Amino acid sequence: MDRDILMNFWYNFDLLFNPGFGKVPTEIQDAYLLEFPLLPNWLIDRNEANIQNYPANFTDRIKSSNELTSVIKMLCSHQITKYNEIVNLPKGSELLEKAFEYFGQGVLFDDIIDPTTSLPRRPDSERVHMMDALHFGYPRWYVFSRAAVIAGENEEFWLNLSRLVALAYNLHKELDPKQSRNGQNPNNQEHPELAQELISSFKNSSFDQLDLVFDNSDVRDLMHM
Repeated sequence: MDRDILMNFWYNFDLLFNPGFGKVPTEIQDAYLLEFPLLPNWLIDRNEANIQNYPANFTDRIKSSNELTSVIKMLCSHQITKYNEIVNLPKGSELLEKAFEYFGQGVLFDDIIDPTTSLPRRPDSERVHMMDALHFGYPRWYVFSRAAVIAGENEEFWLNLSRLVALAYNLHKELDPKQSRNGQNPNNQEHPELAQELISSFKNSSFDQLDLVFDNSDVRDLMHM
């Protein structure tokens, strides 16, 4: 039952936020034009020449633009609406943690049939709910959460979410789960012992500590920085 809840959560999350599925609202598509540069600018603000001014320089970058702040808050509102679908359930915080644990391990294979089309609701090459752009998608998610707090959103919520993003990121890096091919289940395996080890290591992490998780050579090489 929990797996069905989490699979539907990620499915609906993609419909709202992933342009690859073609149903992202126009206001979110437009918001991405301002949100997209957050990650490269964050890396610039943490460069050797700028790190002595961090995080003040990144904070100023966010707060100096009312348009950017408004976009961040709008995207936060949409994200929180989706997270609350789990958080408001019994044991919701545990379920949300499990959602990221499963996402990072790539163990949610979605072969559910769409009743309106009588076809699989996920493409053959994307039936596993996982992050396909490992060293871009997760850091982008983290930096957005960092920016959300600067924009005035609830620090406790977004810090906890950042810990879960770090959990999923490191599970993926350690386990290298495979995406589906031709609609076939790659049968990625669960590793609960590794998940628990990582949950423990991140549960009290601060933003300053999490910065070091997402600012790494793989991310900088991908961004050519």
